[in-house]
Amino acid sequence: MHKEVEDKAIRELRSRGRFARLVHLITFIVVVVIPLSVVILGIVSPLVAVITLVYSIWQPVYKGLKFLKIIKKSKKELKHEEEERLKQHYFVHCQENPAGFQRLKIENFERELRNGIKKEVEQLTNKNKVGKGKDLGNK
Repeated sequence: MHKEVEDKAIRELRSRGRFARLVHLITFIVVVVIPLSVVILGIVSPLVAVITLVYSIWQPVYKGLKFLKIIKKSKKELKHEEEERLKQHYFVHCQENPAGFQRLKIENFERELRNGIKKEVEQLTNKNKVGKGKDLGNK
């Protein structure tokens, strides 16, 4: 059982490393390759130059219209702002009562740990039931 858990942990760490490399590659493409390609194409093609100019002008105009509240915020933006407001509110209370926050963190950690152990036991139990069923069928 210990070996299975260790192998699972190693596989998970490897997959996280692959995911991190993928995120870095995508970020590099979006931040470096695409803008550089647009600049080069803008030099070569007047159409691309006009499109990038219009886009560059539209961005601050759009943000200005939102700032002046001529364009209303989307539901997604309103939801995000509410979440940020709540986070700030919780942060203030955590700063005022660090001992209470520490107790809350411990409670949350213990609950997550219990749930994780419970889920793993259920998975192992189901795995053992399936394995025993196959063994009985083969005899």
